[in-house]
Amino acid sequence: MAKFPIYDQQTGTTAVSQVSPIAATQSQDIPQGLSQLSSGINQLGNALHGVAVDNANEQIKQQQEKDTAWASNVANQYTLQQMQNFQKYSETSDPSGNGFYDGWNKQQQEGHEKLLASAGTEQQKKLLSHLTASTNLHFNEKALTQQTQSSENYKLSNIMSSGKSAAQIAAADPAQANTLIAQYTKVVTESINDPLKAAKLIEQGRNDIINAAYDTEINQNPQGVINKLTNDKSFKTQAAKTVFNTSNAFGVDPVLTSFVIGQESGFNNNAKSNTSSAKGIG
Repeated sequence: MAKFPIYDQQTGTTAVSQVSPIAATQSQDIPQGLSQLSSGINQLGNALHGVAVDNANEQIKQQQEKDTAWASNVANQYTLQQMQNFQKYSETSDPSGNGFYDGWNKQQQEGHEKLLASAGTEQQKKLLSHLTASTNLHFNEKALTQQTQSSENYKLSNIMSSGKSAAQIAAADPAQANTLIAQYTKVVTESINDPLKAAKLIEQGRNDIINAAYDTEINQNPQGVINKLTNDKSFKTQAAKTVFNTSNAFGVDPVLTSFVIGQESGFNNNAKSNTSSAKGIG
């Protein structure tokens, strides 16, 4: 028998107790057994936690896949819808107006906000926002391009219309030719920012106005046209004198020659034929 001191809490004294070796050994093994049990419990707990984490990750992964599939499908439908909306908007709105792009942008923003509101979770909303960004950008750029091109075409159409109107007025009243040229030049320079394009339009309109005025003057007062040209100090002076002298030398009416030149080139030495390689005043 082994002897062990035992403390008595009630009396505050210590007595010697005899315990069998087997019981003593068992009492010494208790702390070690508890430690092993505790370790086992921790391992089991960690294992269960790992399983729970794996299950949670798998659920998250599955939900992400579902959200992505849903968002992709909705985004594709949105793109098709935007194509139809843009076509309809282009047909019912004036692309040449400054409000075309702003109007489309507002309409698209409203549609996009409704789309995002259909998302059930923040993840779905983020995916939708990302997947539809390129669609919104594409149609915004398309609207801006269409407005710019239409606006430019609208300006050109107005300019061409102004040129034709000016030529008609010049034909009716040749005395207004210089005033009409000045007015037409102002319209072009205020509408067209490209200097080269503006210069070509001005030259074209000027020639149309001058030709219209000369045609009327030649029909109404051919001799007056000859007199006017021969007194002109510009290039037309030498041209008119040459026409006058050459026509007389060959026995051809100078008025007829002037009329032909007026029809062919408007006395423009740089004139070029639209149907052949001919160039010059005649």
